[in-house]
Amino acid sequence: MSFEINGNQGSTKILLNNNFNHDSDRYHGIDISSVISIVSGKFTCGGTAIFTNLDILDFYAELVDCYNNLDGEAKLVAYQDCDFELLIVFNKFGGVTCKGHYHESWQSINELNYSYDSDQTFIAETIRQLKPIVEKIK
Repeated sequence: MSFEINGNQGSTKILLNNNFNHDSDRYHGIDISSVISIVSGKFTCGGTAIFTNLDILDFYAELVDCYNNLDGEAKLVAYQDCDFELLIVFNKFGGVTCKGHYHESWQSINELNYSYDSDQTFIAETIRQLKPIVEKIK
């Protein structure tokens, strides 16, 4: 299961592990190990992150709301084992800015701060890719 946020001269791809454990409590969610690949201009990085199903569900709901209103922000964050943040900002005219950072681990100095432009047509595809994932991890 994977989804991508593509744009002009950039992309963020998140590959979610299919073998997540449904034995979880309703407050913390199900841990889902993931592989992240980021391209921003000529810069690239990749690594791992752990999200919960609640993180993905919240991100999807925010993204759909922003897409429908062409306004707002959708955020996906992971703090376990790494520091990853993706913020998607809609500008009311169909333009979208994707920005964030990835810090490989708490012991490492490797970090990428990135930003790239996108638009609503790219986000429609992201929503299409996320829908079956959301159905599976509810």
